[in-house]
Amino acid sequence: MDSFVVIYIALGGGKLSFQELNQISTNNFLYKCGVAIAITPLIYVAHSLIDWYLGPMAKTMIQEALEQGRSDVEPISPG
Repeated sequence: MDSFVVIYIALGGGKLSFQELNQISTNNFLYKCGVAIAITPLIYVAHSLIDWYLGPMAKTMIQEALEQGRSDVEPISPG
């Protein structure tokens, strides 16, 4: 949704028709979806490599974080 708004604000102004803006926005959205789908497996591979690199320390770090009340699904606030 934000892609459409940004394109309309940035490129709108009478030079492009609504149909052209819609086409640009749709292509932009499809490109972003494609990239997200393509890199998701790479993110999982990177996560596995980090766990492999840390070895048993990874499980220890996760357990310590859980004992401190932190979760891997909750964001860690700065400070």
